[in-house]
Parts: sequence; structure tokens; C-alpha cells
Amino acid sequence: MKKKYYEFIRNLSDTEARVIWSYAGANKQMPQSLVLVNSLGPIEALRYILDDNINDNILELQKTMFEILDTINLKKVFEFLKMRKIRIITPLDKLWPQNFTSPLIGYNAPIILYILGDQNNFNKCKLDKMVSFVGSRNMTNYGKIVTNELVFGMLENGYSIISGGALGVDSV
Repeated sequence: MKKKYYEFIRNLSDTEARVIWSYAGANKQMPQSLVLVNSLGPIEALRYILDDNINDNILELQKTMFEILDTINLKKVFEFLKMRKIRIITPLDKLWPQNFTSPLIGYNAPIILYILGDQNNFNKCKLDKMVSFVGSRNMTNYGKIVTNELVFGMLENGYSIISGGALGVDSV
């Protein structure tokens, strides 16, 4: 592992490491990221993925992580989240949903949640009243209009909107 990455990782908190991993997930590396973070922990998973003797089947994830580590500015990320009043929830938080610790979910459990909205009601969300919108990252204006109408209709009927926060439909 390059010395600069080692020094960077050595000073990371659990939450900061999870934020970095969430960027990897946004880059289509989610299945491998989930398994590594949920089995090793976020910091140890970073050390593993950046090792020079990495397994061939995760070389693409390693490349993605090098790109993220070379460009990410965690201070700016956290300033943005604070400005937008977005709270981070991790498995170390009291608000972490107990459903995500189920053995049925296993390594597929999310590694971090970004909460926007009334955080006091977060744990009151019912599994049968959650909905997610899936679609193109390159959404048309018509798609934005329709998605907005659907989202507000669901909210008015007591649903919680779950989003991965990716570009396109998730960002509406």
C-alpha cells in the first residue's frame, strides 16, 4: 500500500471510512464493498483493498478506491452534509435500524445511511410503508416531473422514501 494512503487511512474515523465506501458503492462497486465492510469493518476493509497483493477479482474495486482517495475531500463532504442538514447513521449509532442487523440480511446490510428530513421519525418508519424509486441516472425533464409527483403523493400517504442518493431518479 502506498505510504500516503496508509497515513490517510490511519487517521480515519469509522464514519469517515464508511463515507468513502459509500462513494465506491455509487461507482457500481456495491456488492463487493458491502461484503468487505460488513465482514472486516470499514477501516480494515480499506487497508485490505489497497494492499499490493490484492485478489484479482477485486482489482476494479481497488482502482475505484485509489481514484476516490485521490480526489475525495472529506472536510468538504461533511460541510456539505451539515449545510444540507443531512445526518449520517452508522451501525454504531442508536438510531441504526434493528432490521439491518438481522442474519437474513447478512453482508447485504447497508454500511451507512444518510438521513434527510425529520430524524426523530426515522425509527418509526415501517417496512411496509417504505418505497424507493429506481430509474435512469440521465433523467429527462418529464421523468423529473413524474418522479416528483409520485414522491409527494407517497409522502402525503405516510410513506418514507428510501434512496441510495445516486444521480438521476435517486436525487429527485
